[in-house]
Amino acid sequence: MKRKLRLILMLGLCLSIGIPSFAFAVASNESVEMTVGDAENELTVYLQKYHPEIQIGSEQYVDFLVDLLMFEDEKMLEKHPQYEEIKIYASEYLDQISSGGMVESKTVGNGDEIKILLDKEKQKKIETVKLEAVQQERLDAILENENSSQLVPYSAYSNNKAVAYAKKWAKDWNRAYGRHTADCTNFVSQCVFAGGKTMKKPSGTLPLIKKTTNYWYSVRFPNGRESFTYRESSSFINVGDFYTYWKQHGVKTVQYSTKKKLQNGVVLGNVVQLKNGKGKWFHSIIITGGEKGARTYCGHSKPSLDQPISKISTAVAYRALKF
Repeated sequence: MKRKLRLILMLGLCLSIGIPSFAFAVASNESVEMTVGDAENELTVYLQKYHPEIQIGSEQYVDFLVDLLMFEDEKMLEKHPQYEEIKIYASEYLDQISSGGMVESKTVGNGDEIKILLDKEKQKKIETVKLEAVQQERLDAILENENSSQLVPYSAYSNNKAVAYAKKWAKDWNRAYGRHTADCTNFVSQCVFAGGKTMKKPSGTLPLIKKTTNYWYSVRFPNGRESFTYRESSSFINVGDFYTYWKQHGVKTVQYSTKKKLQNGVVLGNVVQLKNGKGKWFHSIIITGGEKGARTYCGHSKPSLDQPISKISTAVAYRALKF
């Protein structure tokens, strides 16, 4: 009886001193079949507790997802039983909004526009997202193994000019181009264009975003006084479509399994794309400084100027496009 009483008192003491607890919607380590929406809900619970200032779809939200996949520094979230599924959701979300896909814009009380995944896309199962990633990997492998010696890039490329542009606009927005919540590939496309690569545009009226890997462009049209409309190809703003377009047009690509190999293999002006685990390729950056073995990069969505590659999480794969 005394032993039971001691146990009860010890339990009460533990509760009173506040042993950390996590009020996640899913509190089990059992395997659960999740949808994209389920993973978003789990992340929402976490954000409400630890980052209540971040709203789904806002630029802060996108920055959070990019940081989560690049640096994995959310130690509390790592304890979530569906942490890996949340990361897969993050890469899917970034892929969707960077291609103008299954998203909807909404204006919140402070006037900010946010983008959220539509209900139909939220119903997609995480396992389906993983399968799609595997299928894309197979397509990428086919592209990687094809003989591209007969494909000639449209124009020369100045690594120095691309790097100069990246450094100038890493922390700012060049209004000659559109600005996106997930802006990483849009930014490196601008760098590549500044480096000398020519745009390829279809004839006729251009939609706001044309889903294509046959063209690469961003065009600004006047839309009233000091206002503009931007019409872009998905290859200009989406990670995967950017890679496919340039691979088809003779640009050498190399995959690296570690940061060490990456930093020893890339040079200034190379574009690097990142992949997280079983998710999709989710982020594009451009190498802008450092020495062999210790490179730095510039990028958007979260403005980054000459940040060390060494700080990126090791839980990603890398591929470089060598223009």
